[in-house]
Amino acid sequence: MNIVYKDSYKLKTCFIVFLGILISGCMTPPINTINKTASENKVLKIETNDTPSISIPTYADIFTYPFDPEEPQLDMGVGGRLVVIEGCLLIESSDGVFSTPILPEGVSYWDKDKGIVYIYDRGFLIGNIIRSNGVALDSQFQKVQNIFISKAKPSCLKRHSILFGTKFD
Repeated sequence: MNIVYKDSYKLKTCFIVFLGILISGCMTPPINTINKTASENKVLKIETNDTPSISIPTYADIFTYPFDPEEPQLDMGVGGRLVVIEGCLLIESSDGVFSTPILPEGVSYWDKDKGIVYIYDRGFLIGNIIRSNGVALDSQFQKVQNIFISKAKPSCLKRHSILFGTKFD
């Protein structure tokens, strides 16, 4: 009788181990969900329909840069005449060179209907001269283009640009 008992004990033990493996296998998620990276989890769901969607870039009216009124500003002087050419806000220098104005984000606005550029509470009419603190830049450098918060049409970005501050004459 002891022999039968020992064999049934081994059989019960094997059965319990087998059930444990079977249950844990059903409860463990598949390998492909365990090894997902964070970037895979950020994939957006894209719905498809029968008509192809065309992505049209949206542009702002002006180029702006990140502005913090608490940060010190450059004291170098820049300026020129505000002009609009082919829908682009530009600065014309005294020698006839056109530059793209880069204005402080959050405090600048171009009211196209009235023909006024606002920086803080100051309004500047198109055609008038604007002088401020700031710096002239070469727009072709990628580092210059990387500072933009908002961007106007690419055709409005001239070779030269002027980064305006908020201190005016």
